[in-house]
Amino acid sequence: MPVEQLRELVALHGVRYERWPEYHYQDGKKIAVGFSLELYGIHRGQVHLSPGDHESMETFEDLRRIAESVLPREDRSTRYEVEPYDPSLYIDPRKPERSEVALKVKIFHRLGFFHPVDESEEQRLAEMERGLEELGVRRGR
Repeated sequence: MPVEQLRELVALHGVRYERWPEYHYQDGKKIAVGFSLELYGIHRGQVHLSPGDHESMETFEDLRRIAESVLPREDRSTRYEVEPYDPSLYIDPRKPERSEVALKVKIFHRLGFFHPVDESEEQRLAEMERGLEELGVRRGR
């Protein structure tokens, strides 16, 4: 999809993103094993959606297009998982009137889920964030 169309989708859905560390506990120790990059959006300016409705699914598909456009294309030591559609809606406590659709991308080491985060995952996450920002996606909900 051309960059201009992606930027239009970002504006249309008011897309924002958040990033979170993913942890695993092993032998009583908390280990950072990856990241979750989460995109949030509303449907074409609608702030009231219903879980699982057509508008929510359409918004999710547009979020998927945006997320896939920033996934690194080269084969590296990092693995990405775009989670399937979840009909749940998310409410930002600072904007309780706005129900949002979420799409989550998990970023892990290619050697396995339990392998600790290394520089490769951090670099890929930074690349993806730059890509989102170039499309006009702002960090923070």
